[in-house]
Amino acid sequence: DSYADSFAHTFMLPFDHQDVFAAIMEPTLPLGIGCVPTAEVALLEVGQDMNCPVSVGCIRKVSFGKPFEGFIVSELVEVQAPAYFRWKIRESDATFNLVTNKRDRTINPECTIELRPAKRGTQVTLAYYFDHIQVQGQ
Repeated sequence: DSYADSFAHTFMLPFDHQDVFAAIMEPTLPLGIGCVPTAEVALLEVGQDMNCPVSVGCIRKVSFGKPFEGFIVSELVEVQAPAYFRWKIRESDATFNLVTNKRDRTINPECTIELRPAKRGTQVTLAYYFDHIQVQGQ
């Protein structure tokens, strides 16, 4: 897919990459959600792997309270354990929404997470791919 815009941020976590991978795979409290006190995660559909609810095909909804009221529904479309995730944003209605200009509804904004072992933990690269950001009320 081709997108007009994107951003990525790379940072370090002082934990083993296997532990970071496992934390991201948590069905209802994935890594990072705990720092957003008004966020709630619901697993709408389990993935294709019956032994792992968060696998390809999994659909998760994250709902936010004030100040970022709204929700995002994403589908996990690729996993390469223990190093890579790719999520497609299927629907969003929040204060800030990543959107595409495509008329083809199969092309949605995406988020990727890449994990690399490092000397003192895990290097994480979080990237978003989209055409523009829509701000509610604008």
